[in-house]
Amino acid sequence: MTTTVNKIPVIEGYISVPRLGAWMADLTISTTNVKSVPKQDDAVDVNIDGHILAGTVLSAALNITGFCFLRIIAGNGGLAKTLPAESYGPNPQASVILSGMLAAVGEQTYSPLSSQDALNTFLGTWTTANDVTLAANLTRLATAVNTSWRCDLSTGAVIFADDDFNAIEIPSNATVVDAGYSGGLRYEAPIIDKMPLPGTIDGDISGDGIDDAINEVVFFIESTHTEFEFRTFQMSDYIPKFHDTELTSIYTCTVQGQNVDGTYDVIADDLRIKATKISGVSIAGGGSTTWNLQAGAKVKLAFISGDVSQPVIVAIDGFNVGDYLSNVVFGTPSTAQYLAKSDILDSFIDVVINKWVPVPNDGGLALQTALKAWVLSSLYTTTACRRIKSD
Repeated sequence: MTTTVNKIPVIEGYISVPRLGAWMADLTISTTNVKSVPKQDDAVDVNIDGHILAGTVLSAALNITGFCFLRIIAGNGGLAKTLPAESYGPNPQASVILSGMLAAVGEQTYSPLSSQDALNTFLGTWTTANDVTLAANLTRLATAVNTSWRCDLSTGAVIFADDDFNAIEIPSNATVVDAGYSGGLRYEAPIIDKMPLPGTIDGDISGDGIDDAINEVVFFIESTHTEFEFRTFQMSDYIPKFHDTELTSIYTCTVQGQNVDGTYDVIADDLRIKATKISGVSIAGGGSTTWNLQAGAKVKLAFISGDVSQPVIVAIDGFNVGDYLSNVVFGTPSTAQYLAKSDILDSFIDVVINKWVPVPNDGGLALQTALKAWVLSSLYTTTACRRIKSD
């Protein structure tokens, strides 16, 4: 049995292949040729008895005894890099978001094995989580379109799709050597002629009375043999999930423009968001009232349930709204008839009909005088609206 990194034998280490996400490896190699040792960011092929895992070195440490410790991740290394906040929209397809995130960190394009249904899904708006890894953002996106993701072992490309989760192929002549971690099973095999990957297995190895689903396979590499362990969980499930507590705050933003669907593109004034633009933002409130804001209006932005993909304008800055408000539409024609007819309109009608005496040939001066008096007495004072339906 032989495991190598770029044809250099592995002395010891482990490789974790999860059902969801990217495989990772911590391996030790030994070589007298320093020039042949992989360096950080180098592309490498991990070969387990002819099964190739394409990845990139995240870190490499060479000591004076000739041993080199490598940490390797699937793909081009971009999965471990953090993304800047980037807004997509309005109504972006998942494929556009996925391609943008992969390109932002130099990762290769997604695998042709990805689900077209998932890729073609439209989202109302989307903003990548700031300073969070591509891997974590991929999990968020996959969850939003009800799918999963993993990496093609031989190419490293992201497969954006539900996994097949077939029955696990167990290598020939494999024997159980240990109960494994937390009730799992650990095997030893003289050669890995069949690659065991996450899937289903006959038997109850976790003790819950039902056949088990294996969510992670971990390979333990030794110079003389390899052991592999089936786990009903994956270790990443026990790592605290990303939650940006700042997203429970309210932010001041500036309107950049209005979209054809009535939503807005805004720019965050608050540096905690760090996004150049947030697209497809709607105004919270009654569906029968529409505020049409111009570029430059100041608004207050929140995220529904702290979800970065659900921004909403919750308030409009009253100090400058008059300068940047095009109009306010109160309902549709069918509902507008129920809007209040204010007392101020009654008083205007009363002036026009009853509160002036026509003067022949004065060019309307008498009416103008009466209206000016009404303006001074009515428009610049607070007038209550007491009725809820017109007569």
